[in-house]
Amino acid sequence: GEDPLRHRIRFAEDRPWFTIVGIAGDDKTRGAREATQVETFVPYWQLTEPGMNVILKTAGDPALLAAPLRRAVADLDRGVPVAGITTLDTIVRESIDQPRFFAMLSAAFAALALTLAAVGLYGVLAYVVSQRTTEIGVRMALGATTSEVFRLVIGEGLRLTAVGLVFGVAGSIAVGRLLTTMLFGVGPADPRVFAGTAAVLVAAAALPCVIPARRATRVDPMAALRAE
Repeated sequence: GEDPLRHRIRFAEDRPWFTIVGIAGDDKTRGAREATQVETFVPYWQLTEPGMNVILKTAGDPALLAAPLRRAVADLDRGVPVAGITTLDTIVRESIDQPRFFAMLSAAFAALALTLAAVGLYGVLAYVVSQRTTEIGVRMALGATTSEVFRLVIGEGLRLTAVGLVFGVAGSIAVGRLLTTMLFGVGPADPRVFAGTAAVLVAAAALPCVIPARRATRVDPMAALRAE
């Protein structure tokens, strides 16, 4: 509850006092999955350590400076070893390689599941239309328009989709809590994610409904009645 600037702190009884001169923002320095930890930046000459990391900002490709940097360190002191030189992009990429792999794998299975669901929905609706040919013919003979028949079949598919969404959302909320450690910048029950997913599922379900619905609108009422 106080302004920390100009206050003094120390990290142990045998350590020197430091005056706070600035406040740094939160940063995940140990990986995206790790919780934000307390970080303190101290001038190296005030609190030396056996090793150090040097961050160099470059105007071009930083990888091209690896050899010149080693030579520069050797010119200063040949006894100082350089443990390794890498780019920040490489460090970040390696830190999320495993989560990215699992995300891509999950996305592939999700796309496969979505395709199978769409094919299954198309099969169900095509079968329903074939079984209700006589009913559709009677409706059209009594004055039902093609748009009304089209909406009837589309409505059947969307009702099945709505039931699936209810159970799917409930299951996703339950399972999402188990995946919290793999989520970055999004909660297990983020409403925007669920809304976007629901929109994708509705769109994916509407497409396979169109073919059976259009087929239903082409039913000849007289042919259907003669078959009956």
